[in-house]
Amino acid sequence: MKLMKEKQVAILMATFNGAEYLEQQMQSIEDQTYKNWKLWVSDDGSSDRTLEILNNYVKKWGKEKIEIFNGPMQGFASNFLYLICKTQISGDYFAFSDQDDIWLPEKIENSVKYLSSFTNHEIALYCSRTILIDAKNKVIGKSKLFKLKPTFENAMIQSIAGANTMVMNKKLRKLFLKFGTQRNIISHDWHAYILATAAGGNIFYNPEPDILYRQHENNKIGQNLTLNARLQRAILVFRGKFREWYELNFRSLQHIEHLIDKKNVITLNNFNILRNKNFLGRLYSANRIPFYRQSKIENMAIKILFILKLL
Repeated sequence: MKLMKEKQVAILMATFNGAEYLEQQMQSIEDQTYKNWKLWVSDDGSSDRTLEILNNYVKKWGKEKIEIFNGPMQGFASNFLYLICKTQISGDYFAFSDQDDIWLPEKIENSVKYLSSFTNHEIALYCSRTILIDAKNKVIGKSKLFKLKPTFENAMIQSIAGANTMVMNKKLRKLFLKFGTQRNIISHDWHAYILATAAGGNIFYNPEPDILYRQHENNKIGQNLTLNARLQRAILVFRGKFREWYELNFRSLQHIEHLIDKKNVITLNNFNILRNKNFLGRLYSANRIPFYRQSKIENMAIKILFILKLL
């Protein structure tokens, strides 16, 4: 336990008009069994009581446990990139935090137990499944359970965990610093998964949830629980959104290609040759796609999208 207490966790919280649920999340952080943490908050211009609540916690906890910054005002993903790339923020491990969830008491301890098994020269990322709750804290289910191994071949076309479950070590944080804040990404959680696997890092997906992930109408990213939400997502895919997402992920890696595992660079180059063939060439090559999603049905869909040049 002494080793764990020597490691400090920097909790990175992006806020924007989160007053309704913020205090519950702050309390769940305070109640963590692992106590060596500091909360760093970037607020994106809240007009409700968010800053009032945060400043009350500054008075309660002191600046050794919480500091607040003004965010970049460019959306939630940019706000989180701003935090993870802010060199003023120090720590041994870095945990993303939403403003409206509830962390179970051993959330930080679980992640530190995993991450502390790696040296400072190894990339490591912890993430987990979640328990889904509604606006009134009623449990409404769990996030999907992913059983296939987390790899680069999966990461390029699917994110398996929310950033609100993610904790990374210094080595992965350095990749974020190399990438910077000025490039477009789809989401900071997907970006973390891609960076970690592209560079040959270690990823642990905990099938046991350690956060309560709130689903409500103001969520920037939800779990697509309703039939309508899934239908809207399908429409986006068949309008070419999936291909756009892949290309954005690919372009983001080109900026740090010298830091990527050589095997993964070869995988990307070979796939780009396949996807730019003519229709018959793609039809013939469909079974050679190196990338996969976490279910058989989705992988069948990926082949269809590839053939139709929607991937």
